Amino acid sequence: MQKIVEYTVSNETPLGWMLVAREYAPREKRSKIMYLSLGSSPAKMSRECRETLAKDRRARYKFIQSSAGFEICRVVERIVWRYIAPPADADENADYNTDKNLTDAEFVDRIGGVDISHGTVKQQQIWTYLLYEIPRGRTKSYGQIAVNLYRSAGMSQIVGQACARNRIALLIPCHRVQGAKGALTGFRWEIWRKQALLVKELDTLDVSCKPIKQTVLTSTYF
Repeated sequence: MQKIVEYTVSNETPLGWMLVAREYAPREKRSKIMYLSLGSSPAKMSRECRETLAKDRRARYKFIQSSAGFEICRVVERIVWRYIAPPADADENADYNTDKNLTDAEFVDRIGGVDISHGTVKQQQIWTYLLYEIPRGRTKSYGQIAVNLYRSAGMSQIVGQACARNRIALLIPCHRVQGAKGALTGFRWEIWRKQALLVKELDTLDVSCKPIKQTVLTSTYF
């Protein structure tokens, strides 16, 4: 079975470029995001997207790149505004001002949702937990998530593996997962981006969750 995947790359942001891909379904009101990456080379990101999705044995994909004016480009803008940098007309921008007051889960639903069906049962459980249970300004450790989901800190390695295999950056917020004692650990899209995202979200940090390690965070990137 062949499916069409549309993708587009954002303008350059403080975190580099962003690539978003979703199944092309022009007759559908909703089209779920199946891939979102951050990087420094659009060509490399495009190649990695194709290679990653090609591993999905449920379907064969044909890729089309959408340009300015397509609806997916508006979706990319709104993700950038929410997670990386607000628009220049933030005070008057209706989409931005509506989106910023939504929870992460509400925002993801508003832009069409995410497709995590490629994961194992446990991976899908963990990705869903990240989306619904760790809002902006909060972080949790692999061990905390393992205990909350599986009542066992020994499952922390499974949590780490799910974060490493997450292919939807930002929307599935694995950047909010830290190692023991607040240490920054591996991030598929480079540690400096994880650090920068946490810096930006620090203003709304909830002290009831694992504290962000202040000594390693600076505002260099924004």
